[in-house]
Amino acid sequence: MLSLGIVAAEPVSVVTPALLFPLICSLLSLPADSLEPPAAIVAAVTRAIEGDSATDLESRWSARLGRDSTDRAALFGLATLSRLRYAYPDAERLYQRVLGRDSVTADPLDAYSLLGLAQGLGAQGLDEKARAALARARAAARRVGDPAAEGEALLGVSLQRAFGEGIESGLATLDTVERLVPEIRYDVHAERLRQRAALRGIVGRPEARADARQALQLAQQSGYCRLIGQALKSLAQLLQFEGKRDSSIAVLLQAERWYRRGHDRTQLSTTLLWHVNALLGQGDLGKANELVRQALVEAQAAHNQFAVAAAYTAAGAIATSLNDYSAASDALARSIALFRSLGDPVGEMKARDYLAVTALATGDLAGARKQTLEVLTWYQRTGEAQIEFSAHRNLAVIAMHEGDWAAAQKALDAAHALARRLKRPLWASELSYDDARLALFRGDLPAAERSLTRYLATLDSSQHVFRHDARVRLADIYARRGDIQRAEREAMQAWDELERWRASLSDDELRVLAFQASPTEMNDRDAEVVRVVNDLATRGRAAAAFELAERRRARELADQLAQAAALNQSDTSHPSPLPSEQSATPMTAGQAASYIPDDSTAILEYVTGSLGAPTTLFLLRRAKERNFLALTLAPSDSLEARIARFEALIQSGKGADVLAASLGEALLGPAVARLDTGIRRLVIIPDGPLHRLPFDALRLTDGHYVAERYAISIAPSTKVLVSLWRHDPLSSRPMRLLAFGDPASESKRGPGLPRLRRSAGEARFVAKYSPTSEVRLREEASAAYLKRADLRPFRVVHFATHTLVDEHTAARTALVLAPGNGESGLVGPDELARLRLDADMVVLSSCRSAGGVVINGEGVQGLIAPLFRAGARSVVATQWEVGDKEATRFIQALYRHLAKNRPVGEALRLAKLDAVRAKRSPHEWAAFTVVGDPLVRVPLRAPGWRRAGLLIALVALSAALVLFYLLRIRRARREEATWEPGVASRTHQR
Repeated sequence: MLSLGIVAAEPVSVVTPALLFPLICSLLSLPADSLEPPAAIVAAVTRAIEGDSATDLESRWSARLGRDSTDRAALFGLATLSRLRYAYPDAERLYQRVLGRDSVTADPLDAYSLLGLAQGLGAQGLDEKARAALARARAAARRVGDPAAEGEALLGVSLQRAFGEGIESGLATLDTVERLVPEIRYDVHAERLRQRAALRGIVGRPEARADARQALQLAQQSGYCRLIGQALKSLAQLLQFEGKRDSSIAVLLQAERWYRRGHDRTQLSTTLLWHVNALLGQGDLGKANELVRQALVEAQAAHNQFAVAAAYTAAGAIATSLNDYSAASDALARSIALFRSLGDPVGEMKARDYLAVTALATGDLAGARKQTLEVLTWYQRTGEAQIEFSAHRNLAVIAMHEGDWAAAQKALDAAHALARRLKRPLWASELSYDDARLALFRGDLPAAERSLTRYLATLDSSQHVFRHDARVRLADIYARRGDIQRAEREAMQAWDELERWRASLSDDELRVLAFQASPTEMNDRDAEVVRVVNDLATRGRAAAAFELAERRRARELADQLAQAAALNQSDTSHPSPLPSEQSATPMTAGQAASYIPDDSTAILEYVTGSLGAPTTLFLLRRAKERNFLALTLAPSDSLEARIARFEALIQSGKGADVLAASLGEALLGPAVARLDTGIRRLVIIPDGPLHRLPFDALRLTDGHYVAERYAISIAPSTKVLVSLWRHDPLSSRPMRLLAFGDPASESKRGPGLPRLRRSAGEARFVAKYSPTSEVRLREEASAAYLKRADLRPFRVVHFATHTLVDEHTAARTALVLAPGNGESGLVGPDELARLRLDADMVVLSSCRSAGGVVINGEGVQGLIAPLFRAGARSVVATQWEVGDKEATRFIQALYRHLAKNRPVGEALRLAKLDAVRAKRSPHEWAAFTVVGDPLVRVPLRAPGWRRAGLLIALVALSAALVLFYLLRIRRARREEATWEPGVASRTHQR
């Protein structure tokens, strides 16, 4: 391997002999009246930019223009300076001044000004305009007999030809450049060899390494930092093609340093994206995500729309690896729009390769196939094998989902042939994984095991995401064979891999998405995980199955609650419920059952998946015997259509009794049959499509609503529920209530969010239930107050406001309050999580406030989980839109029952029973749900008690005054009756 130690020297900031010699030769080859050859001016500007002396050069040329406004050399120098500083409008204006003279005789400045224009346009990603300018530059160079300038113009179109017409066309163009440009132009030949190495590497030619080595030597001789960076990037690309990702990353880091020294932000951006590509191959999504953000910043600073679009493609790739298809679609749509505006079909096709994955994830198999075939046809024509290989793999996965094993095998065979022809060992490794997936689909367990074992052997210890996925599939194989102990051991090791990866992540968003991460860019919603859990649960290993389920359930929320609890450890009167050292400890079924606070409560935890994986239901009670049970239910994807229809009918206010009964029997019937009559409260931990299901609107076998028999509540996980149960509620502190309603400035948010006039009355109503309450309406119901106030004294926080909920991304979800004081009025999930709460109950009396995007493992990511992080113990919210009048009526019933010292969950159930008895539609009452601890009691006092207390006090005061008056009269009469003359004088005398 080429030694890279020689490129670690400081950047060249003076004219070296190696650089001066070709410039002198260029000077001697030009006409006698050309005192300042354009190539020398470009060299001077580049050295000044890289050596931080551009300001001095600018001053000298500006002074010359002050003396002579027609000084074309000074204009050309300032134009080049503006271009390399990314001030493209200034550069274009100055280049046009150079070109705008009256003389019709061409000279070298014309050719180089057109080259500069083309390079500026190309740097902005405007390839069509750049191509036209390069054609004009080449023609001008021919007119003045400057083959070097003509070669530079061709160098600018070589990659365009390669990716538009085919790799061989690009290589032929580079051969022409070699003939035209004198050998002494080290800078041009270094770039020519760099491009040739990249193109030869793409098609797997062994000569590519020699090209890269020679390019690096010439770049060093030129003395340009950016050229050294380019040569290093080329070498790193070859190392990636050869499967040497670690070595590639090491070289890329060197290239990045040289680009930073040379202040070349455009190339730094594209190099960061190559770094991202290597990291994605290793499964390091955290670092890759960080570098994409850096690349986007650099590309935007350089005003390079091509690099910006490429950064969005990389962001889309990361999102697809995380199975975050909403974010992926957004990023890819931006990328494709930019590439189209630039007239760049090559970049567009690369983005569309990932877009096919998002189509597949949403079930649009026809759309996915159409996208993939278009991408495949394009890249088979151009010869860029990387995307061609990816397209074959995508076609194989599509065929697997269609059940067409022959088509899947054909696509994989084509990918294998491409990997062999180009000698790409990493591709062969990735295909071992695909071979295993196909074998699993076919039921060929021995072949699947062989392929997965071969695949695992190619992974190093840092590739945790890949190792997790492979081990889960191996566990599935062992479980299908009946080797349960080996399946359990493999599954535990798989979870350990993911835990090690999660521990390395600093990005909160990635930690939330960790259990969706997949090396295949689509994990089929963890079908293998679900099957393994069910196999263990039904074959005598139910406790291990529950532990596995809990290890992937609301982990980020559980960790953050544990960290928050650890902060309170210094207060010995209120010890931490879940110490930080226990945050990574799995919750066992026995522990969970022991923390259930009474014999009236049962926990129902569901584990669902896709592709026909059976649903597992864990049933936990406090009973000493048979306190834990695992049941197998129908696959969730067999119920998904019914669940969606049931939800739609309930939301529309229509009858859905048949669906309510069938879903009730499928999802609750087996558990209810095993519960005794003492169970009155069910805490449900849903999964997958069950997050959208209003459980208490289902029907039991006797025809009654579930709400008529059980108080239903929701929890993110058993571990989170136990954490909330173990929290000391500090019940002795004063009852204070904070209510927000009718926030001002609704007109600024558009016609979709009208004023909530009834919400002011609702806020005033709930405030009457607390002797010390605070009501904030209109301008006072502000986001600024919520974010900056100390909310810990309030035991109840009530929001009667709008909410914005996007069920595809948490980024567009927010609580809507009044703007002002530098705040927009929109309070997002991250801002809610940073609130300072110590609330027994938070009420989100607004539409769809319980909604949000469902993340595998973490559950619904909307407004509720952040409130738990902030310090809430129970949250009452709505699952769909409810009318203002109906919502207020329900909230009034809820608070009446809370004031009778009912737990939150029971008070909610009683409010629902009031609505059922009043024959109101489930649309009104089933929308409300409680998430978190349903046993919290809030010491509210009904307003009637306050009036009665005041009346009693007034009566008592009046009675006391009357009694006092009567006693005074009686005393006066006694004294008058016993008075005798002389008594007073006798006393006085004593």
